[in-house]
Amino acid sequence: MLRRFSTISLFALVVAGCDSTDETGGTTTDGGAAGDAGSAGTAGQPDAGGSGGTGGTGSTEPAALEVAGFWESNWGGVTTITEEEWGSSKVHEKDNDENFVILQSPPDDPYTPDQFAKYVWTEIEDGSFWYCTVDFGKETKEEAKNTAKEADDSDPANGGCEGFAWTRLFTAVEVYGEWSSKWSDETIVTADWNGNAIVEFDNETNAAIMQSPADDPYTANQFSKLVWTEIEDGSFWYCTVEFGKDTADEAKNSTNVADDGDLATAGCGGFPWTQLSPPIEVAGSWSSPWNDEAISSQSWNGSAVIEYDNATNAAITQSPADDPYTANKFSKLLWTEIADGSFWYCTVDFGLDTADEAKNTEKTADETKLATDGCGGFPWTQLSPPIEVTGSWSSPWSDEDISSQSWNGNAVIEYDNATNVAITQSPADDPYTANKFSKIVWTEIASDAFWYCTVDFGKDTADEAKNTVNVADDSDPANSGCGGFSWTELTAK
Repeated sequence: MLRRFSTISLFALVVAGCDSTDETGGTTTDGGAAGDAGSAGTAGQPDAGGSGGTGGTGSTEPAALEVAGFWESNWGGVTTITEEEWGSSKVHEKDNDENFVILQSPPDDPYTPDQFAKYVWTEIEDGSFWYCTVDFGKETKEEAKNTAKEADDSDPANGGCEGFAWTRLFTAVEVYGEWSSKWSDETIVTADWNGNAIVEFDNETNAAIMQSPADDPYTANQFSKLVWTEIEDGSFWYCTVEFGKDTADEAKNSTNVADDGDLATAGCGGFPWTQLSPPIEVAGSWSSPWNDEAISSQSWNGSAVIEYDNATNAAITQSPADDPYTANKFSKLLWTEIADGSFWYCTVDFGLDTADEAKNTEKTADETKLATDGCGGFPWTQLSPPIEVTGSWSSPWSDEDISSQSWNGNAVIEYDNATNVAITQSPADDPYTANKFSKIVWTEIASDAFWYCTVDFGKDTADEAKNTVNVADDSDPANSGCGGFSWTELTAK
């Protein structure tokens, strides 16, 4: 069983010596075993006891950090505490009697790199405890340890930690996280399993009792029992062994069992268990120069994801039955790591009859030639987050549709959501600026509306538009700031 938490274990061995005048037993030293008792006196010397044995020289093992474990915070998120680390900070010193720990932030901490902090905690009760950062940002562990600052645990939920509440940690369900199955994505936190309230759980027996929500169309407010396997290679399996019960106790005491020796076929009431794995790492809504693409662990832009591997950045997909060219055929895709919010992918093979054929294809891709011919003689496809003002909008004069590829009929050549800038190109039939380039800037969206300004237009190249010296002032967009005119306000339709 994978143990996610431990409690303090202190062991001491004390062996007292004998009070006899004639015999002296050995005593322990530093936790070592006692020496053997002295030999009996020899004949003719009845009062002479033998010499006492020498005490042992063992050493006392330091007590385990009593709050070590896998915890969920009352603010959300989880923290792993071990003998060596509290989250990402290194444990330098601990004291289970005084309930404090001295930590050092990692070198890449954005606020206190390599600096020291002192945490204190309350006793663990009913699987939870409170902790407070008494002091932080110290240059040495001695400074942190000897800080004059103190914490008050009399009302940790409301204050006592440098003017703030303490942080509460609860024992987390060990399968906490974002997961994907063949059919859907599932979110599991300590209080909720994908929309069902977790009434109780046991990380030792790998079981949870859950209650369906009141609007469940089949088992509203009823109780279920789930069991799961240990996490291996990042994945685990679970089975709903009982459901539709009126009380938590009925579900908990169900005599139904699951067979974890038959996970993939019929070990869960005659059906397979459900396997959950980390989601495909490129899940999300993306845009290329040609179209938008939605990727999940189950679908890559309309093609079913049969399997994927985040370690090798590979996915096997199957085209839909109505695909006009490769209906029901299989493909293999590779992708690069996400960098600066974007990644590239290549379909290395397609049109194959089985998933195994696609998986075992000998074709490869060259990611040193992403933008040229590294994907079967063609460029890889780059996917980036969509332009943040995507949607259908209305201005006082007209409606406007914006996507990552088009701004109301003008081609979007490039955009930057960080600086709120887009470079566009007018269509060839534009009566005034055919094929010319413009630069547009916009404000952040607020209350389903934003403002935009065309700071320059009619340029012969995208670079000219991008590097224009013209600027806009968004301090009063309703009245001015856009080349002597007001900005244009767009409101969501």
